[in-house]
Amino acid sequence: MADCDDEHVNRIGDLPMNVIVSILQRLPFQDLVKTSVLARAWRYMWSSTPRREFRDDFFEKCNHLGYLETSAIITEALLLHTGPIHVFAVIPPPHYPIKLECLNLSLIHISEPTRPLYI
Repeated sequence: MADCDDEHVNRIGDLPMNVIVSILQRLPFQDLVKTSVLARAWRYMWSSTPRREFRDDFFEKCNHLGYLETSAIITEALLLHTGPIHVFAVIPPPHYPIKLECLNLSLIHISEPTRPLYI
């Protein structure tokens, strides 16, 4: 049996790509973006997952920002996205100070216009 101190073990990175993508799709957006620091190969992997959901946990972490900054983060996440988007949702908590008209949503990046769009 190999000693972990003598040999680099990368169990997650050694998984098949479809398994990695499946894992990434289940992460909240903030955690998904954090995976970019795991390894050079992971740097932009977050940007190709087909889900973009901005829910309560996202808005809680952006609570200290104004609605323009929060809208800019959502827009930037769309613009950096590569590949199809199958699920896109912006669901702020009730009474969250965001103006949805401030979102510069580039809906061209959503690959299938027949998919539901939740705002």
